[in-house]
Amino acid sequence: MGVLSRVLLVGSAGLALVALVDRARIYWPFTVDDTFITLRYAKHLAEGLGPSWNPRGAPVEGYTTASWMALLALPHALGVDALVFAKAFGAVLAYASLVASAALAYELTRGLDLRARSLAALAPFALAMAYWPLALHAISGMETTLAALALTLFMLVSVRFLRNPTPVRGRSLGVLALVCTLTRPEAGLACGASLLAELVLTPRRQRRVLVRAVACFLVLPGLVYFLARYAHFGLLFPLSFYVKAQGQARFAGLPEVVRFFEPFISQRPAIAALALYGAIASGPHVVPALLGLVGFTAFFVFPEHIMGFEGRYLFPLFPSLASLVAVGVGKVAAQVLAPIARLAERPARATGAVVEVALAAGVWALLANLVMPPHEPEARARWIAYGDGLQRAHVALAKELRKARMAVLRPTIALLDVGAVAYYSEWLTIDTFGLNDARVALSRRGDVPYVFAQHPELVVVVSAEAERYVEVFDFEAPIYATARERGYAPLCSYRFLDDYHLLVLTRPGSVLRDSLHCARLPPSVEAQGANVQAQMELEL
Repeated sequence: MGVLSRVLLVGSAGLALVALVDRARIYWPFTVDDTFITLRYAKHLAEGLGPSWNPRGAPVEGYTTASWMALLALPHALGVDALVFAKAFGAVLAYASLVASAALAYELTRGLDLRARSLAALAPFALAMAYWPLALHAISGMETTLAALALTLFMLVSVRFLRNPTPVRGRSLGVLALVCTLTRPEAGLACGASLLAELVLTPRRQRRVLVRAVACFLVLPGLVYFLARYAHFGLLFPLSFYVKAQGQARFAGLPEVVRFFEPFISQRPAIAALALYGAIASGPHVVPALLGLVGFTAFFVFPEHIMGFEGRYLFPLFPSLASLVAVGVGKVAAQVLAPIARLAERPARATGAVVEVALAAGVWALLANLVMPPHEPEARARWIAYGDGLQRAHVALAKELRKARMAVLRPTIALLDVGAVAYYSEWLTIDTFGLNDARVALSRRGDVPYVFAQHPELVVVVSAEAERYVEVFDFEAPIYATARERGYAPLCSYRFLDDYHLLVLTRPGSVLRDSLHCARLPPSVEAQGANVQAQMELEL
């Protein structure tokens, strides 16, 4: 690679880094509530309590990302702000996934002119400029960017192994597939599909290398982990499977899959054409990776994408898709540069340099659009409002509960949005949605008496209005009615969004009626609650 090619590539990488940091700064207030669920498990793990939801409570597996949860135990053990660590490290992983995408593009364009390969390698950085959800997922605090990096690295090693099946690359494939599986189970399925294709396409003499590596570094440790978690939790799958995947309509996730790919197809057909050209032109070495990406996508056609904001579950595909676009760019660039190479040597150098710079500018103009990407202003306002609302409602409630914690003999709260409230308050928390409670999950949120059998000090339901209960989620109406029947009284509400309020009810005689410092509800809410209860009794 020549000096000019290096300058263009490094400059592109630098521009992408600056853009990512700037967008991360803008979106920094946004943190999804589910992040705090993982942080709570990680905190308890660091404290020696194991990956538990409630200390000394029944073992539950409310997380699907064992690797990210274990990583987040590190800042807790070191006394570092775990949320800041999760967001900052997520941004680092997001950028690393772009570097891996560039490396994959460079690998897939072997045999081309070095200048064309460098143009291919800079394409993922240019495309990342337009894809603003990259920054949102980077600072959300979730495992999304770790899954993206692990999956992209797996695809890179997959291509390299098929070119030269060495034991080191085989072991790398096994380890990366294990990391993918422990980060997102569906990423593990994608790796499994790739490995099967890899086995078929690998020459017979080298297949033993792959089989041995996968057995030692994926199957064996994966089996040990699966049996250990089954023995500890008593269920085949994490609770999210029973809450999110069961009872859904067929192909419930298809609209979200279409929505994820729409910007790359209908809104920017040139990018779709480059990706298709890149996939076809990459040759047989990319087939296992392509099958893995297809399998990953197909999985999400079936379950509905609960908390799948801005394509979160499909986002790990983005770096690999960017690599395919980059291969298309490299192939086109090679065709443009080929005639120049046949000119006299000295003019060819000067002309080639001019054309290379022009092509690099063209790549940036096409992929980055050099303008504000469509729909970002509306999305930016929405997700920043989400982050502000979380601080105003969930975190504010949690801080009040933490201060009042010693005033209650057994501080227990039951609510839907458990993440930030549970993490910051350190109260025993009953998850009425079921992500962190096996009884609620397996009953599909139908066992309301079980919730109250644990004598929660507070019950929180979501209301569309601040000063009276207006149902938002149908499964919460019986919870509210049962609370009123048992004497729980509305105390105050916290505004998350304009039509989303946390309505707090206290049990009879609770000392928290006087110690919680929040905006109290008017007395008329008592009568409104009694009317709701009477109406439900008539319906029953």
